[in-house]
Amino acid sequence: MLVVRVGLASATPRFRELPRLINLPDQEVARLAQEGRVRVEWVEG
Repeated sequence: MLVVRVGLASATPRFRELPRLINLPDQEVARLAQEGRVRVEWVEG
């Protein structure tokens, strides 16, 4: 599962509290997207 977190700049401190994300090669991102294994999360400040 690929989790993409988005939010406003005011949420920057909250991002620091969340588990770190790792870099994935473009091919892996494309594969996960094709399999429908991408989740987008909105991070509140």
